Amino acid sequence: MLSRWTQHLKTPEEKEHFEREIRNARIVLERLSQILQEEQSILASAELKAEMFDNPNWANKQAFVLGMKAGLSIPIKLSDLDKQAQRSTQIDR
Repeated sequence: MLSRWTQHLKTPEEKEHFEREIRNARIVLERLSQILQEEQSILASAELKAEMFDNPNWANKQAFVLGMKAGLSIPIKLSDLDKQAQRSTQIDR
């Protein structure tokens, strides 16, 4: 589990309790991760369509899609409870 989940808590007891609550929600977090990954796939296929470039504002559309994909990656990483807390990731900083 990433340390980001518990960095707001002060005591080891609070952290332990909160980690237990998160682990109890594993099935929900896994489903959320699946849904977000599906959304990323939809965005990835949309950005490869030729119609994307038919619009003079295609660069803005492309930037929007890339931003959405980046935004979706954060909750996907957070919902992977098997990550090591010590592992340095973009969202842990």
